Amino acid sequence: MEEEKGKIVVSWSERETGFQSWGKKRREDDDETLFQRCISKKRRHDPDASRKYNGKDIRNRRDDDNESSIFISNDVLEEIALKLPVKALLRFQTVSKHWRRRIESRSFMERHMLHQKTTHEPPRLVCLTHGERNLTLTTMRWSESCSGTCLVEEVPAHHIERRQPELYSGITQSCDGIVCIFDEDTLTTPVTVMNPAMKRSKILPLSMFQRQCLNKTKPPPDRLILLEPGFGKDHVTGTYKLVWLHNRISDYTLSCEVFDFEANKWSCVMNTPCDLYAFGQPIFTEGWLYWLAGGKQFGDGKVLAYNLHTEMFRVITNRLVSEAPFLGAIGIFSLNDRIWLTDLMGDGGNGIQHFWRIRNALGSHWESEKMFSIDSRLLSPWFVSHDDNESSHPWPCTLVATSEDNNKVIVSNSFHTHLVQLLPRSTSLCVCSAFSAPPHTKFVPYFPSLIFPL
Repeated sequence: MEEEKGKIVVSWSERETGFQSWGKKRREDDDETLFQRCISKKRRHDPDASRKYNGKDIRNRRDDDNESSIFISNDVLEEIALKLPVKALLRFQTVSKHWRRRIESRSFMERHMLHQKTTHEPPRLVCLTHGERNLTLTTMRWSESCSGTCLVEEVPAHHIERRQPELYSGITQSCDGIVCIFDEDTLTTPVTVMNPAMKRSKILPLSMFQRQCLNKTKPPPDRLILLEPGFGKDHVTGTYKLVWLHNRISDYTLSCEVFDFEANKWSCVMNTPCDLYAFGQPIFTEGWLYWLAGGKQFGDGKVLAYNLHTEMFRVITNRLVSEAPFLGAIGIFSLNDRIWLTDLMGDGGNGIQHFWRIRNALGSHWESEKMFSIDSRLLSPWFVSHDDNESSHPWPCTLVATSEDNNKVIVSNSFHTHLVQLLPRSTSLCVCSAFSAPPHTKFVPYFPSLIFPL
């Protein structure tokens, strides 16, 4: 430090040293202030704490914390992650590239899906609602509490723009948490595949028959009826496929198109059975798609099966299907990889509906076991229709969910707009709860997953 003409001059080295000393003192003061605040907060929560901490105690506590730290292996963390919901895992992907690759691996997604599929939780549903301009897809959970039973929305709704608002859309059966949305009244609108839990969707290319409908120079054959598509998975290769049957009523023949999600293209299946026409919505279970099918004569009711791996058809017989006066009196659906049949005409059409479970799904002749029966006329006015002569006719019920012992079930009417939970095996028909949705609403059982085929 130098003195010049009564002034004090500080050199740059001395000034830098002074700033460093001041900064160090300031940091020590800040650390001490912060530490004192922590001690004061601890003492407020623990009035008996009287120990005075100093810098040495801080270092000792840090060493103790390091020695008592618990390290969890990646395998244990993965087992924990398998039990997390899809929404939490999507957020967990941002933790690191390592966990993102692990969560997106096929082995993890399949293990997580298996856990979601086998967990004993309340049934989940996908709800498709028609709005004026949009389709609303909502995932809902059947929740029970002391105050009653209700449907709880799980994730925010997903909206899909309607290209033709005057037409109505349908939804396929869920397979591994994935559904396909299609237009019921037109053949020129592409199919949308979607995972509701992930909010991921993709539009499929038009099928060959759809392109033929758009090409006015080559119109499609007359009297050809397009059925609802069937969605499923090849259990050998794991490839997802969309199968679309077309009925040619004039000569009772079938044509079939298959979309392979791995190859991302449509193809035609040539070995379709003759003298049959398919009916209703197909179901999927264990690598097979099933349709109800009829023939030219009465009593020709059968079940048409399609193997997604071999791409071969098979005709199955069943007493209930063959004895039905018309195929509309029989319903077929799949729950928990088991095939169910429902018979509305078993007691002369008096409204008693029987529910049967198939014992040997892989056999050429199905044996059915009656599980329970209900009177649809006692459920609700939703399940009864009236004609011009004011005569009442029961609508067939569709089984949506069931408990393991089949003591509690959820059914919907044929339009999938109303849900009823009941106890079918009680001495008197006991309706636990009912839920009514807006018109043209459809419910589909599903479970959330991380899988998306495209």
